[in-house]
Amino acid sequence: MKYMKRDEFIEIQKQNKSMFIVFLTATWCKPCQIIKPHVFEELQTCPYPCYCLDVDTNMDIYSGLRAKRQIQGVPSIVVFKSGNVSFIPDYTLCGGSKEDVKSFFAKIKLCTV
Repeated sequence: MKYMKRDEFIEIQKQNKSMFIVFLTATWCKPCQIIKPHVFEELQTCPYPCYCLDVDTNMDIYSGLRAKRQIQGVPSIVVFKSGNVSFIPDYTLCGGSKEDVKSFFAKIKLCTV
């Protein structure tokens, strides 16, 4: 899990050979802080590259995804399959509980690239 900037996000999309997962979070977001440990737990066992996008310092990516109505807010988890160079994720989870996070990652782990 690493934090990334906009340029890295675009470069990762271009070079993506498998799925990659981005967790959008913010320090001021209470729901983010509640599900963050559960998301990080799932990300540690995920077979795909995983990144954390801190909205506090990367508002441009968040704004781009939100403007295109790809996410509704934070917390959000977005997944991009290989070859997807758009800002349109293949899978998205906005908000959610611990159970929602576990269910989402169970589905993602079963997906093929």
